Amino acid sequence: NGKDLNELFETTINYATSFGGTEMKLLGGYSYQDFTGQGFGVSAGNFITDAFTYNNLNAALDFPNGLAGAGSGQENNKLIAFFGRAAFNVDDTYFFQATLRREGSSRFGENNKWGLFPGVSAGVNLSNILDLAGVDNLKLRAGYGVTGALPADSYASLARFSTGDFFLYEGTFTQTIGPSSNFNPNLPWETKRELDIGVDFQLFGYKLRGSIYYFNRVTR
Repeated sequence: NGKDLNELFETTINYATSFGGTEMKLLGGYSYQDFTGQGFGVSAGNFITDAFTYNNLNAALDFPNGLAGAGSGQENNKLIAFFGRAAFNVDDTYFFQATLRREGSSRFGENNKWGLFPGVSAGVNLSNILDLAGVDNLKLRAGYGVTGALPADSYASLARFSTGDFFLYEGTFTQTIGPSSNFNPNLPWETKRELDIGVDFQLFGYKLRGSIYYFNRVTR
């Protein structure tokens, strides 16, 4: 049996204006997410009868023989973000956009819970500047940005102990327990840094169109 709960609160504010031949759009926001997962499971066999199905697990002889297994657990993590974006359009020819996101997660070590992820992009519509025969539309774009990824485990930065197998000691099955992960207060964000450069074109009365892109991605 499992249950997952995802609670999200997010709010944004937008502002747009124009002056001369320039359009400006601004966005700011805040996001809060709380994730909780719960689970329960039992594994047992050698039932004295199958009539109970799963409604009487104690009927499994694996329990007194130390062969059955049961487990339950709960995990929780929180993700908070502050973000903003500014976009400019000048005469439908020059385009610029900048984004910034500051994000924090409880899954990281106490020294690295927050990450800062910027992004910037620009473009120019060359067909509005240059008179090129046979060229209907020609746009040059470039962008660079950093994004962050979360670890799969909510408690990877903590020192943890876990239960292990049973062993027979003086006629009794005893549960073992031992360390399962070390304390890591410096567990950081995984980051992806990417550079993109591209050209979009439409030629010969819009009969031929295409895009050529180059990108370089580095994940740490």
